[in-house]
Amino acid sequence: MTSFTLDMNCLIAIENDEPEKADVLALIEQANAGNIDLAMVASGASERQPGGGYLHTISDFEARMTALGFQSIELLKPIGKLDISFWGHAIYPSDEMLARETSIFEALFPQHSASWPQYAAANGADANDLSSVAGRRWKNMLCDAQAFWAHLYYVRDHFVTSDDNFRRKLVLIGMIPADSILTPRQAVGKI
Repeated sequence: MTSFTLDMNCLIAIENDEPEKADVLALIEQANAGNIDLAMVASGASERQPGGGYLHTISDFEARMTALGFQSIELLKPIGKLDISFWGHAIYPSDEMLARETSIFEALFPQHSASWPQYAAANGADANDLSSVAGRRWKNMLCDAQAFWAHLYYVRDHFVTSDDNFRRKLVLIGMIPADSILTPRQAVGKI
């Protein structure tokens, strides 16, 4: 069975009634029918939510997913990060896992450090304040890197996103083949 990993932009497309909404809903329908394997990464719960706040529990994220029709989608566990990840929904990494996550971060965001303290120092931010503007930006970049890391770690077929940064950066450096990162429309075409 073909597996697809949705990034947070797919959930946002449904929430904001964006053009990709119909294609994301078609993917969910195919997963519910047992025709494809569909998942998201739990680090999406750590991203800034509509209205600008952050969730306090993974249950809040699961409720948001359910309200948008994502209740049957598996949540993949990312690498655990203190003050970012949710207990029980992240894994303790090996050095190899961390190195791969860092290489993905650096490929996606080559001008920025994958290390929060280094990023904070370079941007004049307090390294103890992830809620700062710089902290929120870095956290969002980390969640993007974690989403793709989890996609690779769990050996899934296609990463589905409307964010062209993944394709431009990761395909360009030869980290992955071009047909492994798809827009929602392209993903529907693969079924």
